[in-house]
Amino acid sequence: MFQIKLVTDNWQPMSRIIHPEKENEPIGGFGCMRWRVNDEPVANTAVPFWSALLDEMRYEYADDTVAILNVSSDGLLHPDLLDPANALLREMEELDGKDFNRAFHEALTVLEITGPPLGVRLRLMRRGIAAPLLAKKLSPPDAETLSFLLVWLLAWAGVPQEKWNDRIVSGSFTATDPKQYRAYTIQFQLATRHLSEGLYDRELTLDGSIKITS
Repeated sequence: MFQIKLVTDNWQPMSRIIHPEKENEPIGGFGCMRWRVNDEPVANTAVPFWSALLDEMRYEYADDTVAILNVSSDGLLHPDLLDPANALLREMEELDGKDFNRAFHEALTVLEITGPPLGVRLRLMRRGIAAPLLAKKLSPPDAETLSFLLVWLLAWAGVPQEKWNDRIVSGSFTATDPKQYRAYTIQFQLATRHLSEGLYDRELTLDGSIKITS
């Protein structure tokens, strides 16, 4: 477990991800808005999610605890997901020349059959112990949103884009939060399995350490 120094300049705490029902938090809360990765400043939705998840896991559980996120979602991981606006533009381009009303009703039909995006399943495991410490469904994010978050882990770790959908992908990177004096070392493994008709099962194993710097 770790302690957190509080620096209030241009910073705001994130909400709990693992235990939203809990109200107690360390001084300074969880997560941050900005990281420096490979000495480059980064500010996007992936930063507060992954930093808050790791902060909360290390605050609540032993240092040898790892997070396993499992989700089933449509489509391959691709660079457009690094920017949701690009992903939306790509979908709009695919609709170009099609009857919008027909496409809209087709989408509604699919939604009625499949339901809303699937949830993300989380397990917290300690090394050498078979039974999970915790198993639950997260809300948020949903399966669709998690794809946008996963690609940033791959990009930060420098995994070549042509390998993003390989059966097993491993990576690591370091990130710093100068505002809160935190240094993150993160390792992950992403396992991808094609289920059927463009549906993929993905399992992310996430580990990491957090050090407080002066």
